[in-house]
Amino acid sequence: MSVHLVDPRPLLRFDFGLHHPFKIDRLGLTFELMEAYGLTGKEKGVSLILPREATEEEAGSFHTNDYLEILRLAGSGIWISNLASYGLGTPDNPIFPDVYTWGMLVAGSSIDAAKAILGGGKVAFNIAGGLHHAMPSRASGFCHINDPVLAIQSLRDARRRVAYVDIDAHHGDGVQKAFYASPDVLTISVHQSGYTIFPGSGFVDEIGEGPGRGYSVNIPLLPGAGDRAYGRAFEEVVIPLLRAYAPDVLVTQLGADPLIGDAVADLRLSLHGFEGCVRRIS
Repeated sequence: MSVHLVDPRPLLRFDFGLHHPFKIDRLGLTFELMEAYGLTGKEKGVSLILPREATEEEAGSFHTNDYLEILRLAGSGIWISNLASYGLGTPDNPIFPDVYTWGMLVAGSSIDAAKAILGGGKVAFNIAGGLHHAMPSRASGFCHINDPVLAIQSLRDARRRVAYVDIDAHHGDGVQKAFYASPDVLTISVHQSGYTIFPGSGFVDEIGEGPGRGYSVNIPLLPGAGDRAYGRAFEEVVIPLLRAYAPDVLVTQLGADPLIGDAVADLRLSLHGFEGCVRRIS
């Protein structure tokens, strides 16, 4: 099969909480819609990937051992006195039953999506993935385990040259941090300016360091940017950079919060504009 899709249904048992904006049940609704449109069957050349937990060794390629242990203990119901120092137990990153398993399942699924590409697949999609804010020893922005970083690590281990394009409304700070000094991963983030929205980073002068200088690219947009600004960003910056870098594999974070009507961001990208961004890099 040339197209691989992570089946999100085993993930629907997890819950961030009644009042949290991250609603995992939307994954199931989206998958049902894809099924209704006939996009998930083997006759369409689509192979389903069942979620599996990342190993501690895989997760440890980015996250610290103490953070992983604290997350595991907290998710099992054990009281930890200093959760906040790990970004846990906050409104953004609550502790809920089996939160460690949730993060590791999403991460393992993204790693297996990357391996599907290494195995000859053309496209692999983890609908639950893209948890790009998690830091080595801290949860952040609804993200406990940074699955894009771990997927990219698996591609690097296989000596693939990787480009990462992030169009979520929020700067992909965790992924940038992971590869800030690396010349073999080009990170490009198109997002709402950090002067106006979380996480308060992703400015144009964040260009990488040491051997990675010039391989971190940020395109911060002002509120109300809309389709024209996105179109210019892609035609004048993103696409020329990808052509010049010539990656073996392109990893994307396709957060939908730039769309018109988002409750937090204000980038006002239309559905047509969003589709145009994806088509440009397909």
